Amino acid sequence: MAETETIDVTVERHGGIFGFRFHTEAAETWKDEHVAAESWQWLGGMLCLDDQRLAMELAQGMLNDGLTVK
Repeated sequence: MAETETIDVTVERHGGIFGFRFHTEAAETWKDEHVAAESWQWLGGMLCLDDQRLAMELAQGMLNDGLTVK
């Protein structure tokens, strides 16, 4: 039986908006320790960024710290 991969964070692109969904406790902890976001940047539990460079840096930081991002 194949081992299933746990996805910590998924990233969705909606036009110029990048949405980050945090699925695991590890991802939530990482977010609490590394992300400073305003209340208006959250939509339906998803962190929304409109800057591609910042979104890529955020995703790279997660990967560097061992989270699985898809």
